[in-house]
Amino acid sequence: MIRAAVTAVVFDLGGVLIDWDPRYLYRRLFRGDEVAIERFLAEVCTPEWNARQDAGRPWSEAVAELVDRYPEQRDLIEAFDRCWPETLGGPVDETVAARLLREICRIVATPEAACLLDADRRQPVAFQAMADALLAGANEPPAQARGVPRTFFAFVALAALRPSFRRHMESLQPLTEDVPWHRPICPICGSVPSLAELRGEPGRRYLRCALCEGAWRIPRLRCPFCATTDHTRLRYLRIESEPGMRLDLCDACRGYLKTLIAPTGEAEADPFGRDLATLHLDALAWERGFSCRRPRPTGRATSPAGAASCR
Repeated sequence: MIRAAVTAVVFDLGGVLIDWDPRYLYRRLFRGDEVAIERFLAEVCTPEWNARQDAGRPWSEAVAELVDRYPEQRDLIEAFDRCWPETLGGPVDETVAARLLREICRIVATPEAACLLDADRRQPVAFQAMADALLAGANEPPAQARGVPRTFFAFVALAALRPSFRRHMESLQPLTEDVPWHRPICPICGSVPSLAELRGEPGRRYLRCALCEGAWRIPRLRCPFCATTDHTRLRYLRIESEPGMRLDLCDACRGYLKTLIAPTGEAEADPFGRDLATLHLDALAWERGFSCRRPRPTGRATSPAGAASCR
């Protein structure tokens, strides 16, 4: 039996291999009016109309047909073809991030939160651009932070971005599990750790990323910041009221990490929540002249004002 050679493979990209949804584009064009967007996609640029392009109809023909029927919608119809790249989803779910930002600001209910809500109403925060800047290591805060205290904006923005980064971390984490990585930055997103964990017995040491919450294993008797292995300069501070937590301190670089002790070997399910719930331990370290690097939405690490910097 003679088999024909395969000369081409056709993939259905939209919504199959990549995240495609015309709503990504039309949220910008309709200024977030979800009702108007759904009406437009149900009555004008319908799924049935788009399916004919998947079947091979030229886009020029498809656009001309709809413009003849809905001349008042010409710009919106032409955008479906002209702005097609904007229908592709990026690593950040901007709808979820925007909702989280608003919810956090309403819960916090401070003047800074009110200022950020007002700024977001006037110009929605560009979370995708912020994530791109963070991963690229940009040095300046995003323009939409103007008028809002940078530290407050950084806290809220990172919290809003975290679910998107965690979703990607969960798919990439298996690729890093057997790769030696002793650096103090996440092998997945490049951010810094917010927590350390001692899992099981005798206590394998892991760092947890402050942004994507990924985990990577490092040597137990080594400072992750300055890499010293001098045991005389590495120590820890236990708090009687919290037997499951301790502060790992390095006298060489004056850096510290909050460390969760997990004798059963289980990883912390909510590193962000644990970090927030133990801010008093950060204050304890700062009072003693130690500091811990923190991420901000510009890809750089920061230390508390007045504290010594980690090297």
